[in-house]
Amino acid sequence: MVIFNSDRSCSDHLLPKSNWRSQILKRIEKMVDRDNDSYPDNLLSQTFKLFYDSVQASFADVQRQKAESSNKSLNQRQNNAIDIKVVNLIQWAKGRLVTLPEVPSLWHQVAVALMILTGRRQSEIMSSAKFSPVGSDSYVEFSGQLKRHDGETVGAYEIPALANSAEAVIAGLQWLEDNNKRVAPVDQSYQSQQAAVMQQKLTTPIALLVILMKLKLFAAKVSDRPQLHPPRRSALLKSRSTDLLD
Repeated sequence: MVIFNSDRSCSDHLLPKSNWRSQILKRIEKMVDRDNDSYPDNLLSQTFKLFYDSVQASFADVQRQKAESSNKSLNQRQNNAIDIKVVNLIQWAKGRLVTLPEVPSLWHQVAVALMILTGRRQSEIMSSAKFSPVGSDSYVEFSGQLKRHDGETVGAYEIPALANSAEAVIAGLQWLEDNNKRVAPVDQSYQSQQAAVMQQKLTTPIALLVILMKLKLFAAKVSDRPQLHPPRRSALLKSRSTDLLD
């Protein structure tokens, strides 16, 4: 009977399972080599070899099954991937900012367009955000990030402006400011920004919230229709993108 010492050092506990298997087999092999002469015709070593080959084959089979299962799951995820093209929505957003509304009542369209092209939050667009040019059509300098801890300082940094819309994005934010649709913080401190956001949320009309809800519901409906071929999904997006803002 072979008895192994169960006392293991802390470093032993950190070894991967494959290393443990290898070490156990090596220990058995050393014991076999030590006692092999006590058995005729190398019976002990031959028996160990059969055992060793069987163990290795079993573990190899387990690894093969795991690899097949992993590949199957990966293929399923790839086959279920949904190709949603939002180019029409981006084009609408840029067009809305290039040709800004003549009446302030359409401010919600400008706000949504800014969110689409910059990826910034509603509360930032309507309150704390500041955009500055950086000499590129594809980027603007952004300051006024709201998601941070109390006391944490987040300076200005560059963010992408989709569809080479940097100039239009800056003009759109200024349009909201000029039409008194934003609640600007008193200063750039965390407390002032949070206070302005709370005031903005209380004064923002329901129209913007309805539009955002429509966007989320529309995205969910398209995502739930994987059977649609990409051209049909693209056509659906094209026909509905502007309707969301009516």
